[in-house]
Amino acid sequence: MSMSDQERAELGARIEAERLRRFDKASDAYVAAGLSSGTWASLERGASTKPLSVRKAVRLLWPETDGDWRKIPAEGERTGVAEPDRIAELTAAVAALAQRVAALEVTRGDGPVRAQSRGFPDRRSTIAPEARPERRRVPRD
Repeated sequence: MSMSDQERAELGARIEAERLRRFDKASDAYVAAGLSSGTWASLERGASTKPLSVRKAVRLLWPETDGDWRKIPAEGERTGVAEPDRIAELTAAVAALAQRVAALEVTRGDGPVRAQSRGFPDRRSTIAPEARPERRRVPRD
């Protein structure tokens, strides 16, 4: 089902209002949605855009709709768990996971994990100095 000009304008205003509520910068929103800045600006202006772009923006801002703009709840009406409750629930889950990770590090004796460049192991920690091959210098003329 295609949108009328009025529906597009209303959706654009809703997208902008929700983006301002949830994101500090527009770039955070359009990157998270997988859209370009121009497409996001068109959506907020209520300009005509591809249906897939509308779905991506709507899915980002109202995940419970699965990207269907017709399922966006009325302003002030949100479905599901209230945000403060959800934040408290997620904070507790993150704390529990952090405790589990710390317990695993202690059991394995790893300690904090060091960052590794480009996914390669840190050679300094894996090769003992006495096991390293000797470097030969080639004389230059």
